[in-house]
Amino acid sequence: MVKLSSVRSGSKVAIKSVDREEYRFSLYNMGLYPGSSVRVVFNDGVSIVVVDVDGALVALSYSLADSLNVEVVEGG
Repeated sequence: MVKLSSVRSGSKVAIKSVDREEYRFSLYNMGLYPGSSVRVVFNDGVSIVVVDVDGALVALSYSLADSLNVEVVEGG
Protein backbone atom coordinates (compact mmCIF):
# COMPACT_ATOMS: atom_id res chain seq x y z
CA MET A 1 0.00 0.00 0.00
CA VAL A 2 1.02 3.58 -0.70
CA LYS A 3 -0.38 7.01 0.11
CA LEU A 4 -2.62 8.61 -2.51
CA SER A 5 -0.41 11.69 -2.29
CA SER A 6 2.49 9.70 -3.79
CA VAL A 7 0.63 8.21 -6.78
CA ARG A 8 1.42 9.57 -10.26
CA SER A 9 -1.14 11.18 -12.55
CA GLY A 10 -2.96 8.69 -14.78
CA SER A 11 -2.87 5.84 -12.28
CA LYS A 12 -5.97 3.97 -11.18
CA VAL A 13 -6.09 3.07 -7.48
CA ALA A 14 -8.29 1.22 -5.03
CA ILE A 15 -8.87 2.92 -1.68
CA LYS A 16 -7.84 0.61 1.18
CA SER A 17 -8.11 2.73 4.35
CA VAL A 18 -8.16 6.21 5.86
CA ASP A 19 -5.50 7.06 8.45
CA ARG A 20 -7.02 10.15 10.02
CA GLU A 21 -10.36 9.76 11.77
CA GLU A 22 -11.15 13.49 11.47
CA TYR A 23 -11.05 13.25 7.64
CA ARG A 24 -13.12 10.08 7.32
CA PHE A 25 -16.59 11.68 7.12
CA SER A 26 -15.55 14.25 4.49
CA LEU A 27 -13.74 11.67 2.37
CA TYR A 28 -16.65 9.23 2.51
CA ASN A 29 -19.04 11.99 1.39
CA MET A 30 -16.80 12.63 -1.63
CA GLY A 31 -16.99 8.93 -2.59
CA LEU A 32 -13.53 8.11 -1.24
CA TYR A 33 -14.02 5.10 1.02
CA PRO A 34 -12.44 1.64 1.35
CA GLY A 35 -13.28 -0.43 -1.71
CA SER A 36 -13.83 2.47 -4.10
CA SER A 37 -11.69 2.94 -7.19
CA VAL A 38 -10.51 6.30 -8.51
CA ARG A 39 -8.17 7.61 -11.20
CA VAL A 40 -5.55 10.22 -10.34
CA VAL A 41 -6.02 13.02 -12.87
CA PHE A 42 -3.39 15.41 -11.50
CA ASN A 43 -0.80 15.28 -8.73
CA ASP A 44 1.74 18.07 -8.39
CA GLY A 45 3.44 16.27 -5.48
CA VAL A 46 3.26 19.35 -3.29
CA SER A 47 -0.17 20.82 -2.67
CA ILE A 48 -3.03 19.25 -4.64
CA VAL A 49 -4.25 15.91 -5.95
CA VAL A 50 -7.21 15.75 -8.35
CA VAL A 51 -9.04 12.44 -8.69
CA ASP A 52 -11.88 11.20 -10.88
CA VAL A 53 -14.55 9.64 -8.68
CA ASP A 54 -17.23 8.05 -10.90
CA GLY A 55 -16.93 10.86 -13.45
CA ALA A 56 -16.72 13.72 -10.94
CA LEU A 57 -13.43 15.54 -10.45
CA VAL A 58 -12.51 15.99 -6.79
CA ALA A 59 -9.61 18.19 -5.68
CA LEU A 60 -7.88 17.13 -2.46
CA SER A 61 -5.29 18.96 -0.41
CA TYR A 62 -1.99 17.16 -0.06
CA SER A 63 -2.69 16.40 3.63
CA LEU A 64 -6.09 14.91 2.79
CA ALA A 65 -4.60 12.77 0.02
CA ASP A 66 -1.81 11.73 2.38
CA SER A 67 -4.39 10.25 4.77
CA LEU A 68 -5.61 7.73 2.15
CA ASN A 69 -3.88 4.36 1.82
CA VAL A 70 -4.36 2.95 -1.67
CA GLU A 71 -3.28 0.07 -3.88
CA VAL A 72 -2.23 0.94 -7.42
CA VAL A 73 -4.37 -1.11 -9.80
CA GLU A 74 -3.22 0.34 -13.13
CA GLY A 75 -0.42 2.69 -14.06
CA GLY A 76 2.27 3.53 -11.62
